Amino acid sequence: MKKNIPQMIHKSAFSLAEALITLLIVCIITLASIPVITKKHRNKFNGNEKLSTGKYFCYLDASGKHNFVSDIDGVETNGTSENDYCEFTPPVNAKDFIIMVSGGGAGGGLGYNYLDRQMFQSSDTYTIPEDGTYDLLVVGGGGAGKTGDNDGEYSGGSGGWELKTAELRQGDVLSIQVGEGGKLGSCTEFEKPVWDYHTEMVVSDLLHGNFKEIPIYEMSYKKEKKCFGSTNGAASSITTDSMQVLASGGYANNTGELLCFGWDTFDACGGEPNGRDGGFLDGTVAPSVPKKYLPDNMKPIPGSGAATIGLFNDDAVAKILNGNGADGIAIVASNNNYCGEGGAAGDISTVGVYTLKNEQIRIKIGKGGKGATDKEHPATNGEMSSFGNLIKAMGGKAGSSTRNCVYSDDKKTVYGYNGEASSFVKKPDSVGACGGYLKCKTADMNGQSMIYTSAADGMNALSFGSGGGGGGLSLNSANILGKGGDGASGFVYIEW
Repeated sequence: MKKNIPQMIHKSAFSLAEALITLLIVCIITLASIPVITKKHRNKFNGNEKLSTGKYFCYLDASGKHNFVSDIDGVETNGTSENDYCEFTPPVNAKDFIIMVSGGGAGGGLGYNYLDRQMFQSSDTYTIPEDGTYDLLVVGGGGAGKTGDNDGEYSGGSGGWELKTAELRQGDVLSIQVGEGGKLGSCTEFEKPVWDYHTEMVVSDLLHGNFKEIPIYEMSYKKEKKCFGSTNGAASSITTDSMQVLASGGYANNTGELLCFGWDTFDACGGEPNGRDGGFLDGTVAPSVPKKYLPDNMKPIPGSGAATIGLFNDDAVAKILNGNGADGIAIVASNNNYCGEGGAAGDISTVGVYTLKNEQIRIKIGKGGKGATDKEHPATNGEMSSFGNLIKAMGGKAGSSTRNCVYSDDKKTVYGYNGEASSFVKKPDSVGACGGYLKCKTADMNGQSMIYTSAADGMNALSFGSGGGGGGLSLNSANILGKGGDGASGFVYIEW
Protein backbone atom coordinates (compact mmCIF):
# COMPACT_ATOMS: atom_id res chain seq x y z
CA MET A 1 0.00 0.00 0.00
CA LYS A 2 1.42 3.34 -0.91
CA LYS A 3 1.77 5.89 1.85
CA ASN A 4 1.18 9.63 1.28
CA ILE A 5 4.00 11.85 2.53
CA PRO A 6 2.82 15.37 3.54
CA GLN A 7 4.39 18.20 1.67
CA MET A 8 6.01 21.19 3.51
CA ILE A 9 4.21 24.53 3.29
CA HIS A 10 6.45 27.55 2.61
CA LYS A 11 5.48 31.01 4.17
CA SER A 12 7.20 34.46 3.90
CA ALA A 13 8.40 36.51 7.17
CA PHE A 14 10.80 39.26 8.47
CA SER A 15 14.27 38.24 9.22
CA LEU A 16 15.80 39.07 12.69
CA ALA A 17 17.88 41.86 11.19
CA GLU A 18 14.81 43.46 9.64
CA ALA A 19 12.98 43.38 13.04
CA LEU A 20 15.86 45.04 14.86
CA ILE A 21 16.09 47.78 12.26
CA THR A 22 12.35 48.47 12.62
CA LEU A 23 12.60 48.68 16.46
CA LEU A 24 15.47 51.15 16.20
CA ILE A 25 13.44 53.41 13.92
CA VAL A 26 10.51 53.43 16.42
CA CYS A 27 12.83 54.41 19.36
CA ILE A 28 14.32 57.29 17.40
CA ILE A 29 10.88 58.65 16.57
CA THR A 30 9.75 58.34 20.25
CA LEU A 31 12.77 60.21 21.63
CA ALA A 32 12.31 62.97 19.08
CA SER A 33 8.66 63.40 20.16
CA ILE A 34 9.27 63.84 23.95
CA PRO A 35 9.99 67.64 23.94
CA VAL A 36 6.87 68.25 21.85
CA ILE A 37 4.67 66.18 24.18
CA THR A 38 6.08 67.90 27.30
CA LYS A 39 5.53 71.36 25.88
CA LYS A 40 1.93 70.55 24.96
CA HIS A 41 1.32 69.22 28.48
CA ARG A 42 2.72 72.41 30.08
CA ASN A 43 0.66 74.64 27.85
CA LYS A 44 -2.44 72.64 28.71
CA PHE A 45 -1.79 72.78 32.49
CA ASN A 46 -0.85 76.48 32.64
CA GLY A 47 -3.42 77.70 30.27
CA ASN A 48 -0.61 78.88 27.99
CA GLU A 49 0.43 81.43 30.69
CA LYS A 50 3.88 82.30 31.98
CA LEU A 51 4.83 80.97 35.48
CA SER A 52 4.52 83.51 38.31
CA THR A 53 7.53 84.67 40.32
CA GLY A 54 7.52 86.61 43.56
CA LYS A 55 8.34 87.10 47.26
CA TYR A 56 6.22 87.53 50.37
CA PHE A 57 7.36 88.58 53.86
CA CYS A 58 5.21 88.68 57.04
CA TYR A 59 6.44 90.22 60.32
CA LEU A 60 5.31 92.09 63.43
CA ASP A 61 5.70 95.83 63.78
CA ALA A 62 6.61 97.66 67.01
CA SER A 63 3.01 97.57 68.19
CA GLY A 64 2.76 93.81 67.67
CA LYS A 65 0.53 93.97 64.57
CA HIS A 66 1.05 91.67 61.59
CA ASN A 67 2.52 93.45 58.57
CA PHE A 68 3.37 92.13 55.10
CA VAL A 69 5.48 93.11 52.12
CA SER A 70 5.04 91.34 48.77
CA ASP A 71 6.48 91.50 45.27
CA ILE A 72 4.43 89.39 42.86
CA ASP A 73 5.45 89.51 39.21
CA GLY A 74 7.03 92.92 39.76
CA VAL A 75 4.05 94.43 41.58
CA GLU A 76 4.99 95.53 45.11
CA THR A 77 2.40 95.85 47.89
CA ASN A 78 2.52 96.21 51.66
CA GLY A 79 0.11 96.72 54.49
CA THR A 80 -1.02 95.99 58.04
CA SER A 81 -3.40 93.18 58.81
CA GLU A 82 -6.49 93.91 60.87
CA ASN A 83 -6.26 90.40 62.27
CA ASP A 84 -3.62 88.75 64.42
CA TYR A 85 -2.24 86.95 61.35
CA CYS A 86 -1.22 87.55 57.75
CA GLU A 87 -3.21 86.10 54.85
CA PHE A 88 -1.30 84.65 51.88
CA THR A 89 -2.96 83.29 48.73
CA PRO A 90 -0.56 81.47 46.35
CA PRO A 91 -0.86 82.65 42.73
CA VAL A 92 -2.54 80.15 40.39
CA ASN A 93 0.46 79.76 38.14
CA ALA A 94 3.13 79.69 40.87
CA LYS A 95 5.46 76.71 41.35
CA ASP A 96 8.55 75.70 43.33
CA PHE A 97 7.89 77.50 46.63
CA ILE A 98 10.65 78.01 49.20
CA ILE A 99 9.10 78.78 52.61
CA MET A 100 11.17 79.93 55.63
CA VAL A 101 9.53 80.21 59.06
CA SER A 102 11.28 81.65 62.16
CA GLY A 103 10.06 81.59 65.76
CA GLY A 104 10.50 84.58 68.06
CA GLY A 105 13.77 85.16 69.89
CA ALA A 106 13.80 84.70 73.67
CA GLY A 107 14.36 87.31 76.38
CA GLY A 108 17.65 87.69 78.25
CA GLY A 109 18.18 86.63 81.86
CA LEU A 110 18.63 88.77 84.98
CA GLY A 111 21.89 89.91 86.53
CA TYR A 112 21.72 90.33 90.32
CA ASN A 113 23.39 89.81 93.68
CA TYR A 114 21.69 87.36 96.00
CA LEU A 115 22.18 87.17 99.77
CA ASP A 116 20.67 83.91 101.04
CA ARG A 117 20.76 84.30 104.81
CA GLN A 118 20.54 81.50 107.36
CA MET A 119 20.35 82.86 110.93
CA PHE A 120 21.11 80.82 114.04
CA GLN A 121 20.12 82.13 117.47
CA SER A 122 21.11 78.95 119.27
CA SER A 123 23.85 76.39 118.79
CA ASP A 124 23.31 74.02 115.86
CA THR A 125 24.91 72.40 112.80
CA TYR A 126 24.38 73.38 109.18
CA THR A 127 25.10 71.48 105.96
CA ILE A 128 26.11 73.56 102.93
CA PRO A 129 23.47 72.99 100.20
CA GLU A 130 25.62 73.82 97.16
CA ASP A 131 29.09 74.92 96.12
CA GLY A 132 29.62 78.64 96.41
CA THR A 133 31.04 81.66 98.19
CA TYR A 134 29.69 82.11 101.72
CA ASP A 135 29.95 84.90 104.29
CA LEU A 136 30.28 83.59 107.85
CA LEU A 137 29.32 86.12 110.54
CA VAL A 138 29.38 85.55 114.30
CA VAL A 139 28.47 87.93 117.13
CA GLY A 140 29.29 87.19 120.75
CA GLY A 141 26.79 87.68 123.56
CA GLY A 142 26.62 91.11 125.20
CA GLY A 143 27.75 91.75 128.76
CA ALA A 144 25.35 92.42 131.60
CA GLY A 145 24.99 95.69 133.50
CA LYS A 146 26.23 96.54 136.99
CA THR A 147 24.85 94.71 139.95
CA GLY A 148 24.25 96.11 143.42
CA ASP A 149 21.82 98.61 144.84
CA ASN A 150 21.16 100.06 141.36
CA ASP A 151 20.75 96.85 139.38
CA GLY A 152 20.87 97.41 135.64
CA GLU A 153 21.55 101.10 136.00
CA TYR A 154 24.87 100.90 134.17
CA SER A 155 25.35 99.52 130.64
CA GLY A 156 27.37 96.43 129.80
CA GLY A 157 29.91 95.79 127.07
CA SER A 158 28.79 94.59 123.66
CA GLY A 159 29.89 91.29 122.20
CA GLY A 160 32.47 91.31 119.47
CA TRP A 161 31.82 90.24 115.89
CA GLU A 162 33.84 88.65 113.14
CA LEU A 163 33.12 88.17 109.45
CA LYS A 164 34.98 85.88 107.04
CA THR A 165 34.36 84.81 103.45
CA ALA A 166 34.98 81.21 102.46
CA GLU A 167 34.61 78.96 99.43
CA LEU A 168 32.56 76.01 100.66
CA ARG A 169 31.52 72.78 98.99
CA GLN A 170 28.17 71.06 98.96
CA GLY A 171 27.93 68.75 101.96
CA ASP A 172 30.37 70.66 104.19
CA VAL A 173 29.11 70.62 107.78
CA LEU A 174 29.44 73.72 109.96
CA SER A 175 29.48 73.50 113.75
CA ILE A 176 27.75 76.58 115.15
CA GLN A 177 28.01 77.90 118.70
CA VAL A 178 25.92 80.92 119.71
CA GLY A 179 26.95 82.73 122.87
CA GLU A 180 24.32 83.78 125.39
CA GLY A 181 24.18 87.29 126.77
CA GLY A 182 25.57 87.96 130.22
CA LYS A 183 23.18 87.76 133.14
CA LEU A 184 22.59 90.61 135.56
CA GLY A 185 23.96 89.92 139.01
CA SER A 186 21.61 89.73 141.97
CA CYS A 187 21.73 90.31 145.70
CA THR A 188 19.98 88.15 148.26
CA GLU A 189 19.04 89.49 151.69
CA PHE A 190 18.90 87.10 154.62
CA GLU A 191 18.82 87.24 158.43
CA LYS A 192 21.90 85.97 160.13
CA PRO A 193 21.61 84.80 163.76
CA VAL A 194 23.84 86.82 166.12
CA TRP A 195 24.52 86.03 169.76
CA ASP A 196 24.87 89.03 172.01
CA TYR A 197 26.97 88.61 175.20
CA HIS A 198 26.91 90.70 178.31
CA THR A 199 27.24 90.20 182.02
CA GLU A 200 25.01 91.00 184.92
CA MET A 201 25.69 91.21 188.66
CA VAL A 202 23.59 88.95 190.75
CA VAL A 203 23.48 88.30 194.52
CA SER A 204 25.42 85.20 195.32
CA ASP A 205 25.17 85.33 199.14
CA LEU A 206 22.42 87.46 200.49
CA LEU A 207 23.42 86.90 204.11
CA HIS A 208 26.87 88.17 203.67
CA GLY A 209 26.04 90.63 200.85
CA ASN A 210 28.15 88.98 198.24
CA PHE A 211 27.57 89.58 194.47
CA LYS A 212 28.94 87.84 191.43
CA GLU A 213 29.04 88.55 187.67
CA ILE A 214 27.38 86.07 185.41
CA PRO A 215 27.32 85.97 181.54
CA ILE A 216 24.06 86.60 179.70
CA TYR A 217 23.65 85.33 176.10
CA GLU A 218 20.88 86.64 173.84
CA MET A 219 20.26 85.69 170.19
CA SER A 220 19.16 88.29 167.64
CA TYR A 221 18.92 88.40 163.82
CA LYS A 222 20.93 90.75 161.65
CA LYS A 223 19.98 91.47 158.04
CA GLU A 224 22.78 90.88 155.50
CA LYS A 225 23.02 90.99 151.66
CA LYS A 226 24.96 88.58 149.48
CA CYS A 227 25.53 89.76 145.89
CA PHE A 228 26.49 87.74 142.82
CA GLY A 229 28.31 89.73 140.14
CA SER A 230 27.00 90.22 136.59
CA THR A 231 28.46 87.84 134.02
CA ASN A 232 30.20 88.34 130.70
CA GLY A 233 28.59 87.38 127.43
CA ALA A 234 29.66 84.04 125.92
CA ALA A 235 31.66 83.65 122.71
CA SER A 236 30.11 82.63 119.37
CA SER A 237 31.83 80.65 116.63
CA ILE A 238 31.42 78.85 113.31
CA THR A 239 33.85 75.99 112.76
CA THR A 240 34.60 74.03 109.59
CA ASP A 241 37.19 71.36 108.91
CA SER A 242 39.68 74.00 107.83
CA MET A 243 38.84 77.23 109.64
CA GLN A 244 37.11 78.88 112.59
CA VAL A 245 35.32 82.21 112.87
CA LEU A 246 35.32 83.38 116.51
CA ALA A 247 33.88 86.36 118.37
CA SER A 248 34.21 86.80 122.12
CA GLY A 249 31.41 87.92 124.40
CA GLY A 250 31.23 91.39 125.93
CA TYR A 251 32.41 92.09 129.47
CA ALA A 252 29.95 92.74 132.26
CA ASN A 253 29.99 96.09 133.98
CA ASN A 254 30.75 95.46 137.63
CA THR A 255 32.59 98.71 138.33
CA GLY A 256 29.80 101.26 138.23
CA GLU A 257 30.91 103.20 135.15
CA LEU A 258 27.92 105.24 134.00
CA LEU A 259 28.29 104.59 130.27
CA CYS A 260 30.40 102.08 128.39
CA PHE A 261 31.88 102.67 124.97
CA GLY A 262 33.88 100.25 122.84
CA TRP A 263 37.01 102.36 123.21
CA ASP A 264 36.83 102.53 127.01
CA THR A 265 38.85 100.17 129.14
CA PHE A 266 37.66 96.61 128.77
CA ASP A 267 37.67 96.08 132.54
CA ALA A 268 35.14 98.83 132.99
CA CYS A 269 32.94 98.48 129.95
CA GLY A 270 33.38 95.24 128.04
CA GLY A 271 33.96 95.55 124.35
CA GLU A 272 35.68 92.81 122.39
CA PRO A 273 39.03 91.51 123.65
CA ASN A 274 39.89 89.89 120.29
CA GLY A 275 40.30 93.01 118.24
CA ARG A 276 36.97 94.46 117.12
CA ASP A 277 35.39 96.98 119.45
CA GLY A 278 31.67 96.90 119.89
CA GLY A 279 30.85 100.50 119.16
CA PHE A 280 28.36 102.27 121.41
CA LEU A 281 27.12 99.85 123.99
CA ASP A 282 23.67 101.26 124.45
CA GLY A 283 21.56 98.44 123.04
CA THR A 284 20.54 100.31 119.89
CA VAL A 285 23.60 100.84 117.72
CA ALA A 286 25.78 98.25 119.38
CA PRO A 287 27.58 96.28 118.31
CA SER A 288 28.60 97.68 114.92
CA VAL A 289 27.63 94.56 112.97
CA PRO A 290 27.21 94.98 109.17
CA LYS A 291 23.51 95.72 109.04
CA LYS A 292 22.84 94.04 105.66
CA TYR A 293 23.08 90.66 107.35
CA LEU A 294 20.44 91.46 109.97
CA PRO A 295 16.66 91.74 109.52
CA ASP A 296 15.35 95.28 109.30
CA ASN A 297 14.55 96.96 112.63
CA MET A 298 15.85 94.02 114.65
CA LYS A 299 15.84 94.91 118.36
CA PRO A 300 17.85 94.37 120.36
CA ILE A 301 20.77 93.99 118.01
CA PRO A 302 22.42 90.64 118.78
CA GLY A 303 25.40 91.03 121.10
CA SER A 304 24.27 94.36 122.55
CA GLY A 305 25.40 95.11 126.07
CA ALA A 306 22.86 95.86 128.76
CA ALA A 307 21.33 99.25 128.05
CA THR A 308 20.88 102.14 130.47
CA ILE A 309 17.43 103.69 130.52
CA GLY A 310 17.21 107.36 129.65
CA LEU A 311 20.79 107.93 128.59
CA PHE A 312 20.71 108.38 124.79
CA ASN A 313 19.25 104.90 124.48
CA ASP A 314 16.11 103.23 123.25
CA ASP A 315 14.24 102.75 126.52
CA ALA A 316 12.14 99.95 125.00
CA VAL A 317 15.30 98.00 124.23
CA ALA A 318 16.69 98.73 127.66
CA LYS A 319 13.55 97.35 129.26
CA ILE A 320 13.67 94.24 127.06
CA LEU A 321 17.22 93.53 128.17
CA ASN A 322 16.41 94.43 131.79
CA GLY A 323 20.06 94.65 132.72
CA ASN A 324 21.06 91.51 130.81
CA GLY A 325 23.22 91.35 127.71
CA ALA A 326 21.62 90.36 124.39
CA ASP A 327 22.36 86.91 123.03
CA GLY A 328 24.77 86.61 120.13
CA ILE A 329 24.01 85.25 116.68
CA ALA A 330 25.59 83.26 113.84
CA ILE A 331 24.76 83.89 110.18
CA VAL A 332 25.69 81.83 107.11
CA ALA A 333 25.03 83.85 103.96
CA SER A 334 25.62 82.82 100.36
CA ASN A 335 26.64 86.09 98.79
CA ASN A 336 26.76 85.24 95.09
CA ASN A 337 26.72 87.26 91.88
CA TYR A 338 24.54 86.12 89.00
CA CYS A 339 24.75 87.30 85.40
CA GLY A 340 22.04 86.99 82.79
CA GLU A 341 22.28 84.50 79.94
CA GLY A 342 21.41 85.78 76.50
CA GLY A 343 18.11 84.69 74.96
CA ALA A 344 18.29 81.99 72.28
CA ALA A 345 17.28 82.76 68.70
CA GLY A 346 14.05 81.27 67.39
CA ASP A 347 14.19 78.06 65.38
CA ILE A 348 14.11 78.33 61.57
CA SER A 349 12.26 75.80 59.42
CA THR A 350 12.85 75.92 55.65
CA VAL A 351 10.69 73.75 53.38
CA GLY A 352 10.48 73.42 49.58
CA VAL A 353 7.02 72.82 48.09
CA TYR A 354 6.40 72.26 44.36
CA THR A 355 2.85 73.57 44.32
CA LEU A 356 0.25 75.05 46.69
CA LYS A 357 -3.49 75.27 46.29
CA ASN A 358 -4.90 78.63 45.33
CA GLU A 359 -6.45 79.01 48.77
CA GLN A 360 -5.91 81.52 51.59
CA ILE A 361 -3.25 80.47 54.12
CA ARG A 362 -2.98 82.03 57.57
CA ILE A 363 0.47 83.04 58.76
CA LYS A 364 1.02 83.52 62.48
CA ILE A 365 4.17 85.30 63.71
CA GLY A 366 5.54 84.47 67.15
CA LYS A 367 6.39 87.37 69.43
CA GLY A 368 9.81 87.78 70.98
CA GLY A 369 10.20 86.79 74.64
CA LYS A 370 10.40 89.40 77.38
CA GLY A 371 13.65 90.03 79.22
CA ALA A 372 13.77 89.42 82.98
CA THR A 373 12.94 92.48 85.09
CA ASP A 374 13.43 90.98 88.57
CA LYS A 375 13.52 87.59 90.30
CA GLU A 376 9.71 87.43 90.37
CA HIS A 377 9.53 88.14 86.62
CA PRO A 378 12.09 85.99 84.81
CA ALA A 379 12.72 86.01 81.08
CA THR A 380 10.19 84.31 78.80
CA ASN A 381 10.57 82.09 75.73
CA GLY A 382 9.96 83.33 72.22
CA GLU A 383 6.63 82.32 70.67
CA MET A 384 6.07 79.84 67.84
CA SER A 385 5.51 80.99 64.23
CA SER A 386 3.48 79.01 61.70
CA PHE A 387 2.64 78.83 58.00
CA GLY A 388 -0.88 77.42 58.04
CA ASN A 389 -0.77 73.82 59.25
CA LEU A 390 2.15 73.02 56.99
CA ILE A 391 5.21 74.51 58.75
CA LYS A 392 5.92 75.50 62.34
CA ALA A 393 9.02 76.95 64.04
CA MET A 394 9.45 77.08 67.80
CA GLY A 395 10.54 80.21 69.68
CA GLY A 396 13.92 80.50 71.41
CA LYS A 397 14.58 79.41 74.99
CA ALA A 398 14.66 82.15 77.63
CA GLY A 399 17.97 83.13 79.19
CA SER A 400 18.33 82.27 82.88
CA SER A 401 20.65 83.61 85.58
CA THR A 402 23.98 81.89 86.10
CA ARG A 403 26.94 82.17 88.47
CA ASN A 404 29.30 81.25 85.64
CA CYS A 405 30.10 84.89 84.95
CA VAL A 406 32.88 86.91 83.37
CA TYR A 407 34.23 89.80 85.48
CA SER A 408 36.02 92.99 84.54
CA ASP A 409 39.72 93.22 85.37
CA ASP A 410 39.00 95.28 88.49
CA LYS A 411 36.34 92.76 89.64
CA LYS A 412 33.78 95.56 89.97
CA THR A 413 31.65 94.68 86.95
CA VAL A 414 29.95 91.43 85.99
CA TYR A 415 29.17 91.08 82.29
CA GLY A 416 25.90 89.71 80.91
CA TYR A 417 25.91 87.27 78.02
CA ASN A 418 25.04 88.29 74.46
CA GLY A 419 21.76 87.25 72.89
CA GLU A 420 21.96 84.74 70.03
CA ALA A 421 21.67 86.10 66.49
CA SER A 422 19.19 84.53 64.09
CA SER A 423 20.88 82.62 61.26
CA PHE A 424 18.64 84.53 58.84
CA VAL A 425 20.49 87.81 59.38
CA LYS A 426 23.69 86.65 61.07
CA LYS A 427 26.73 88.60 60.05
CA PRO A 428 30.34 87.72 60.84
CA ASP A 429 31.14 88.54 64.50
CA SER A 430 27.63 89.86 65.13
CA VAL A 431 25.27 88.87 67.94
CA GLY A 432 21.54 89.11 68.53
CA ALA A 433 21.87 91.73 71.28
CA CYS A 434 24.62 92.94 73.61
CA GLY A 435 24.76 91.57 77.14
CA GLY A 436 25.07 93.97 80.07
CA TYR A 437 28.19 96.18 80.06
CA LEU A 438 29.42 94.63 76.80
CA LYS A 439 30.50 96.25 73.54
CA CYS A 440 29.42 94.20 70.56
CA LYS A 441 28.41 94.18 66.91
CA THR A 442 24.68 93.71 66.38
CA ALA A 443 22.74 93.38 63.13
CA ASP A 444 19.52 95.37 62.78
CA MET A 445 16.31 94.40 60.97
CA ASN A 446 17.88 95.26 57.63
CA GLY A 447 20.91 93.12 58.31
CA GLN A 448 23.19 96.14 58.81
CA SER A 449 25.76 95.66 61.59
CA MET A 450 26.60 98.42 64.06
CA ILE A 451 28.70 98.64 67.22
CA TYR A 452 26.76 99.10 70.45
CA THR A 453 27.76 99.42 74.10
CA SER A 454 25.19 98.47 76.71
CA ALA A 455 24.73 99.54 80.32
CA ALA A 456 23.82 97.13 83.13
CA ASP A 457 20.66 96.09 81.29
CA GLY A 458 20.99 93.76 78.32
CA MET A 459 19.95 95.26 74.97
CA ASN A 460 16.76 94.42 73.12
CA ALA A 461 17.31 92.33 70.00
CA LEU A 462 17.23 94.29 66.75
CA SER A 463 17.09 91.53 64.12
CA PHE A 464 14.15 89.20 63.41
CA GLY A 465 14.15 86.04 65.51
CA SER A 466 17.21 87.02 67.60
CA GLY A 467 17.50 86.72 71.38
CA GLY A 468 17.80 89.58 73.87
CA GLY A 469 20.99 90.30 75.81
CA GLY A 470 21.49 89.10 79.39
CA GLY A 471 21.70 91.56 82.26
CA GLY A 472 25.03 92.54 83.84
CA LEU A 473 25.89 93.60 87.35
CA SER A 474 27.74 96.56 88.88
CA LEU A 475 29.24 95.77 92.26
CA ASN A 476 29.75 99.50 92.92
CA SER A 477 26.10 100.42 92.55
CA ALA A 478 23.56 100.48 95.34
CA ASN A 479 21.01 98.99 92.93
CA ILE A 480 23.04 96.05 91.69
CA LEU A 481 20.54 94.69 89.18
CA GLY A 482 20.76 94.25 85.41
CA LYS A 483 17.56 93.54 83.47
CA GLY A 484 17.47 91.25 80.45
CA GLY A 485 16.75 92.53 76.94
CA ASP A 486 13.67 91.55 74.93
CA GLY A 487 13.89 89.07 72.07
CA ALA A 488 12.79 90.04 68.55
CA SER A 489 9.68 88.63 66.88
CA GLY A 490 9.90 85.89 64.25
CA PHE A 491 8.96 86.07 60.56
CA VAL A 492 7.75 84.09 57.53
CA TYR A 493 9.46 84.49 54.14
CA ILE A 494 8.13 82.91 50.91
CA GLU A 495 9.76 82.87 47.48
CA TRP A 496 8.65 81.17 44.24
